[in-house]
Amino acid sequence: MSKRSGRSIKKSKEPVISERLQAAQIAYESGETNLAGQWCDEILASTPHLLEARRLRGLIALQSGEPARGVAELERVLLADPQDLDTRINLGNGYADLGDPRRAIEQYRMVLTRQPDRLEAAMNLAIAWVELGRVEDGLAALGAHLARNPLAGSAHALRGDFLRREKRWAEAIVAYQSAHTLDPSDSEVLVGLGMAFGAPWSIRERHPLPQ
Repeated sequence: MSKRSGRSIKKSKEPVISERLQAAQIAYESGETNLAGQWCDEILASTPHLLEARRLRGLIALQSGEPARGVAELERVLLADPQDLDTRINLGNGYADLGDPRRAIEQYRMVLTRQPDRLEAAMNLAIAWVELGRVEDGLAALGAHLARNPLAGSAHALRGDFLRREKRWAEAIVAYQSAHTLDPSDSEVLVGLGMAFGAPWSIRERHPLPQ
């Protein structure tokens, strides 16, 4: 299964955030996930309804290879705040980490219903379809996004990966060339372009969310 990265932290809506929660967020962003998780657990023990802490705890769990814990925490966040689209994408990633792409697809689709141009949701949806063995649905998801956002170079690149997987070499090359034109600095596109001539394929990483 492909590696997923780039977990997003939704900014707090509370007027005041505890110093411990701020420290936990900084620790998480610095890669100190054990420390960040410990501080979040302490916060949640005394204030279990603090969504910011629960959301962060869910992301820490996903980043630490504990998708079941991460999904449980993020599901609780969405029960309280169903309009939180960042958390919905991360929940989809958690379901995918658990090997349940169908539930991941549900989450990504819900995001795209509200934000049709959301790149990471469109790309993760496409990847989930491919993980189900439904490559044409994955290509269709990318095609729908590119019809609205033709300058999305990473979507062109992922489309190239899918086409290469299907040994549709000419189409893959066109997709990679489009991606390269939009972002000449993306070295992975050049690698994919070279591999389109017959080398084994590997799926690109799940699209990261903006920090």
